[in-house]
Amino acid sequence: MHDAIDSIFPGQHGLILCRIGQTGASIQVKTIQRLIETGTTIIRHYGVFIAAVALVSFGLFFLISGWEEIVDAIGLIGSINPAWILALALLQVVTLLIAGWTYQVILRRQGHDIGLLRLIEIHLQRVVIGVVTPVGGPASIYVLCRALRTHRVSDSDSLIVATIRTIGGSIAFLIFLIPALLLQPPTTLVLVATIGLFGVLAVALWCCVIVLRTGDVPGIVHRRAPAAILRFIDNAKTHQMRPADFVMPTILAGLSHVTSVIMLWAGLQAVGYTPGISTVLIGYVVGKLFFMMAPVFQGIGFVELGMVIALQQAGVPVAIAVGAALLYRVGDLWLPLLWGFIVQLIRMPLREYLSESGEQFAALLSRGGRALRLPPLHIGPRTVRLGHLAMVTEAPLALTVGGILLIASGLPLNL
Repeated sequence: MHDAIDSIFPGQHGLILCRIGQTGASIQVKTIQRLIETGTTIIRHYGVFIAAVALVSFGLFFLISGWEEIVDAIGLIGSINPAWILALALLQVVTLLIAGWTYQVILRRQGHDIGLLRLIEIHLQRVVIGVVTPVGGPASIYVLCRALRTHRVSDSDSLIVATIRTIGGSIAFLIFLIPALLLQPPTTLVLVATIGLFGVLAVALWCCVIVLRTGDVPGIVHRRAPAAILRFIDNAKTHQMRPADFVMPTILAGLSHVTSVIMLWAGLQAVGYTPGISTVLIGYVVGKLFFMMAPVFQGIGFVELGMVIALQQAGVPVAIAVGAALLYRVGDLWLPLLWGFIVQLIRMPLREYLSESGEQFAALLSRGGRALRLPPLHIGPRTVRLGHLAMVTEAPLALTVGGILLIASGLPLNL
């Protein structure tokens, strides 16, 4: 740079101009860095709230503009054959059996043998706490850890169970996402987002396997990770996890997705519409993506909204799409929520769960969504707070995946 300027402005003037240019470039770089840091901080602290506010605003617009169709949908639901509700309940029972089986497979790999019905009971408790807690991810993980402690499962092993189940479910979802994109040509941004999801999942799976199997923790992890996390990694290594350990949880997650797709098909049939497989698959995938956008209160309202948009774009009348989406959520959420409440009323006082949820909600509001004050988990002689760990992963996931796909879809509502 100095030589180029000196050829035009020889001598001291050229040197001064060169230094001015270098200073200006340095200031620009620092400004960009500060902007990136500020944006990252805002996303980390308030990301979930930003995404939720955006989706709530869009949901209100949807309700106002499509009110007549929603009223018609309620009329359709009121006239359906009760046998369809029974069918949805049976499909949900299958889903719960698969969920319990998934826990059982992973726990047996770790040397723990727990009955299937008990694991289904724990899963139902997670569903309840996930609904009544604003950001249910960390709270439901805590419920899992606390319940498994009674069976002599360490918190470290419980976190491994949650991790493997999540990764297996993500792999299975991407397998369903591919045919959905092939059946309905995606926009460029949707395709890019899908490739990004594959990339992120591949890296996460690779890191998980490498960290758990190799003798030494990678230097960057050792330098930056909290001591409690390092202790968790050390404990997790004792199980010598292999890539094959993710196969069965992924297969079971795939079966769960198949059951959910059938559930949406049943919802459409119940309101008098016979859909093609592509229509059902696209509606389910988009509904699942909306759940990823807003992992708050089990995606109540957001999943239904995503399904209605996708089904409408696939040619389903709006009233029928709304009715089918609501029926799907009866089987997918409200029935297991009801069963979960019954289980908790039997197992322990419900007020204990509601009290914990109220404290977490107050903490979330008072601290701007930065962390949930969940009781610490014990990992060896140390402790780690799930709220900080979970919010670090949930907020960027909600904004990155959800934001890109929200923009990419364009959300054309021709109501």
